[in-house]
Amino acid sequence: MMWDFWSLSPESLHQVTILFSDRGTPDGYRHMDGFSSHTFSLINAKNELFYVKWHFKTKPGQARLISYPDAHRYRLGVNYDSLPVNKPQCPFHTYNRDGAMRFDGNSGASVNYEPNSFDGPTQDPAFRERPRPVSGTVDRHNHRLDADYYTQPGNLFRLMKPDARERLIGNIAASLKNAPQRIQELQVQHFFQADPAYGAGVVNALGLSTAKTTNSEDRFVAAD
Repeated sequence: MMWDFWSLSPESLHQVTILFSDRGTPDGYRHMDGFSSHTFSLINAKNELFYVKWHFKTKPGQARLISYPDAHRYRLGVNYDSLPVNKPQCPFHTYNRDGAMRFDGNSGASVNYEPNSFDGPTQDPAFRERPRPVSGTVDRHNHRLDADYYTQPGNLFRLMKPDARERLIGNIAASLKNAPQRIQELQVQHFFQADPAYGAGVVNALGLSTAKTTNSEDRFVAAD
């Protein structure tokens, strides 16, 4: 059960807050933002490296654009982005080959793999991960010893407008009400520590006793 896991993993609170907020429950594809899961290393023309996470913010009215890659693949095949009308206007390089409706020569007889013995592509050491100095002892760190699980979700909650808070709390309560009461009471402690209004809102939505939940912090047990 997800709430059993989340109640024992307070580091999840920020993501749980996002998940049940407007960001995690968009009103259709037109309002769906996108966020890269990974951090990418980008190198510019000055050989400067920057670590980047992508945030794609919607401009309601751009829904056809969101769905078009799938429509292109269905109608034209995987090489749809080679058509002049779809082709990127900035220089780009890939090793993509073959596929339906390939019409650009398919790179001729050159190879597209590495290593190779046909004077084909080779790794460029200029784009490898940058070295960094490391010293001292390496060990597994117990992140529960000095972690702050509550400032970030609390700040996020306080940034929300009143109506957005109501939707967040309503979404949480609609899901959390299906968990055993002991798990509800444990999870509510995390909401209270993030922001008293956050905790009180969920308590009221669940119909729990405020006194019981606010005085039960000694019941919190963190999982390893």
